[in-house]
Amino acid sequence: MSVESNKEVIRRYLTEGPTNEELALSSLTEDAVYYDPGAPPSVGHEGQKRRTAALLTAFPDPQFELHELIGEGDQVVVRWTFRGTHQGPFGPIPATGKEISMSGITIYTLRDGKIAEARSSFDQMGMMQQLGAMPAPPR
Repeated sequence: MSVESNKEVIRRYLTEGPTNEELALSSLTEDAVYYDPGAPPSVGHEGQKRRTAALLTAFPDPQFELHELIGEGDQVVVRWTFRGTHQGPFGPIPATGKEISMSGITIYTLRDGKIAEARSSFDQMGMMQQLGAMPAPPR
């Protein structure tokens, strides 16, 4: 697959996949591994289903704004901003009704036009501060 084709897979996965399970699953290899900071790896289609269910339970209105997609070979790096309204439990944090905005970067490795691995880094502390689960730093 070309770099541009790989970028399009990622673009659709992030903009349509969070609320379209069929598209999300068809974007992944059967053995895809997703690494999020602070969580065990999510493996395969069942792992994707669990990640999506947790996301949609907590933030049923997910939106990813993609700022940059940089590709080389079988990898695509995306700098993104996630926005959503906290309307359900997020781990131990009950719904707050607060809107959050969180930035991050994910490195995707594709195999035969499908996501085989994803490694993310994102502003967990900022998200927890927005949800009121940890204090904001003094100004």
